[in-house]
Amino acid sequence: MGLHSPSIAVLGDTNIDVWFLLDERPRWNDVIHSYRTMLVAGGKGLNMALGVARLGGKASLLSLMGDDIWAETLLQQIKELTVRLGVSSDSSASDTSRAGEVILDDVLTIPGSTPICGVLTNHAVDDPAFIGTKRLTHWDGLALPSEWRSTIARAEVLVACLAPPIELVYDAICAARESGALVILNPGPPPRDVIEYQRLADILEYVDVLVPNSYEARRLISMKEGKSVDVSPAQLAEQLQEAIDIERIGLVCVTQGRAGFDAIYCSTEESAAEVNRRKRHLKGKVHAITTDPVGRGDAFCSALAVELAQGKTVEYALRFAAAAASVAMRTPGGAAAMPSRQNVETRLRRQESTVVEVVGGKE
Repeated sequence: MGLHSPSIAVLGDTNIDVWFLLDERPRWNDVIHSYRTMLVAGGKGLNMALGVARLGGKASLLSLMGDDIWAETLLQQIKELTVRLGVSSDSSASDTSRAGEVILDDVLTIPGSTPICGVLTNHAVDDPAFIGTKRLTHWDGLALPSEWRSTIARAEVLVACLAPPIELVYDAICAARESGALVILNPGPPPRDVIEYQRLADILEYVDVLVPNSYEARRLISMKEGKSVDVSPAQLAEQLQEAIDIERIGLVCVTQGRAGFDAIYCSTEESAAEVNRRKRHLKGKVHAITTDPVGRGDAFCSALAVELAQGKTVEYALRFAAAAASVAMRTPGGAAAMPSRQNVETRLRRQESTVVEVVGGKE
């Protein structure tokens, strides 16, 4: 790969996905047939950890699973995935031929059921539908374990989502800030109510990079304003940037599936007299054939984390992340769709993802 293998801690959920390919979404009192059904490992945490490893990083997954029969199925699925995707899951292994590493030592087993999520998808639609528990009860009462805190302290980047309880996410982000790690947050699933939003607002000031999809971004701004908002993705990104830390990057990227993304970040310009920060608006376009959109956002976040950790420019990291998302959309399933570095770099050479700067409303 030519660059160091960055150490990235990933905080999120791990579950069984029951995946259905449908012509249309079901209605009440209706029976429809699935063209294809799969039982696969998934969850934002697992997806992003595998995504980091596939791109050459060293991912430590901070997650939970139950102690039931589904947990045995999930562990077997993960084992098969790491072999098929060419990543190591053994922290003591010395095999350097594999792309990267996903460390599962910090995945805790707790009494109870392993989460199961239904995923309904279709080639023609841009977004899948999910059926599952919004806040998984097996996280309840969990304080940040000391071993997780140690893992975060050694990491260069923390990538988190909002599947765990918000207080746990807050503690993890504070631990990352104390150690100087870059903090990337994917705010999904979004807050359920104003109380959760207010706690999230307290967290955002410690976040360096925020990567919501357009639904999540709109929901966050609607909660902030106390009403529905009808603004462009670029305006959503600009408003959300006001809530995060802009000292290091201050990047907000609102992803829009096949439509690409709108990103706002702070560019640092140094002179002999002072350091100036200039706000820049970048617009990304993805040229992809969609087989299954599940996992594209997780692939995007993973790629962004790896490239930023390696010191790449924001523009390049975004272009690389968009290419990773375009690859992910061609493969069914979430975790199984995480792309290899070779495939992403091939997409870059073919210019299947582009990033342009928007100045004065013009590209």
